[in-house]
Amino acid sequence: MLNYCSLSLRLYLSCLISICALPYSFAQNPEAGRGIGSLKLGMNTGEVEWELGFRGFRTEREDAAENELYLARIHGIDFDYVLHYEHIMWLPVRSVFFSDGRANLIEVSSYPEYFRMLCSDMSTERGLGFWADQDDIKAAYGRTRAQKSDGRQYMVYQKEGLGMQLENGELRSMCIFKPLVP
Repeated sequence: MLNYCSLSLRLYLSCLISICALPYSFAQNPEAGRGIGSLKLGMNTGEVEWELGFRGFRTEREDAAENELYLARIHGIDFDYVLHYEHIMWLPVRSVFFSDGRANLIEVSSYPEYFRMLCSDMSTERGLGFWADQDDIKAAYGRTRAQKSDGRQYMVYQKEGLGMQLENGELRSMCIFKPLVP
């Protein structure tokens, strides 16, 4: 009788955990110009914090690091502040930029190292995954002028709303932003 109850409890808990994790097991891929999973461009700060599970570390524009200013400039966005998220265990979001209280750039990253597992099966709607090389990126999105800064290479696709950072020839982070309409 004890074994039957123990087995039933384990089965019940296993099903409960699976059901609770269900929303996080689908649609977690970066979507150019839209977002990643349930985190979307245009959300307000409270909605972003709700989706990611806690408040990020906030940096105002005047205190932003040079790399944050560079990311904003090459992606053609303006921002008032950035929320930094590097300890989420279900979604590899590094930072979210905001303008007028709305998310306008989401940085998805394979850094720090514990994000590697989260990114291993991720790909864009065109099948481009992390650790792809420049030839794979060009095959999926076409040619664009590569920009270099601090040993990193950036490829930005304004019409799609997707920017990519390569380090040592491998795609390591993606920036999702509203596409610029010509």
